[in-house]
Amino acid sequence: MGPRPRRRFDKRTSVFKDFVEDNEEMRRRMIEADFRNAKFNRLIKSKEAVEELKEDIFANHYKDLKSSFLHYGTNGSYPYISLLEFGRLCREAGLIDGKTVTVADVDRAFIATNFEINEQEDNPDTMLCRFEFIEIFFRLAQMRYKEFASKLSPKEMFKKLIEEVFGDRLRIGFREREEFRLRSIYTLAVDDYLKANLEVLSRVWKKFADPRTKITVSYTHLRAHETGRNLVCRLLLEKK
Repeated sequence: MGPRPRRRFDKRTSVFKDFVEDNEEMRRRMIEADFRNAKFNRLIKSKEAVEELKEDIFANHYKDLKSSFLHYGTNGSYPYISLLEFGRLCREAGLIDGKTVTVADVDRAFIATNFEINEQEDNPDTMLCRFEFIEIFFRLAQMRYKEFASKLSPKEMFKKLIEEVFGDRLRIGFREREEFRLRSIYTLAVDDYLKANLEVLSRVWKKFADPRTKITVSYTHLRAHETGRNLVCRLLLEKK
């Protein structure tokens, strides 16, 4: 009897088989959905200007905005961002200067962004989902550059805010996350561990972390932790 063939990780048969990789096609579908749900048509008079804004965001900013949304969301109430977390981002970026943009301005923009024309059951009224995260940046751009409103197009205002104010704050680890997933998550050890504990993890998720349930958690994430013999994924939950 010869040696057993060496087992190798295969995503197609792993617990991650249904995970859709982040690619340009997926991001295109996401931004189209974001613009359908956001209130840009109420904020911008010209349909052509809305379309121009969407295409510029997709080409130059969307990957960073999505990455930043995930980063700040997982620090709070994933898959949403609270006013506390968004305020922290604005303060760290230096947006709140007490002149062009105040704390009260951010609060008002947050409330206006959360207003729903059509009620959405899975969209909390006190937190930002992804399309609202993009919408609030545009509202803040209108506030900061209101004296240049006649000279700057919506696309130019948004671009100016992202590049001059937020900059590196939004460039948070997209490539690093992809590399970490390939190096440390897509492994036999992690796959075997999750398969062995999938039932109990599913029950914990449904009870405490599923955004559709009434019980919320302050953060939910998987952390890879090296041990002496193998790599173990632990689900960390901290109830509010």
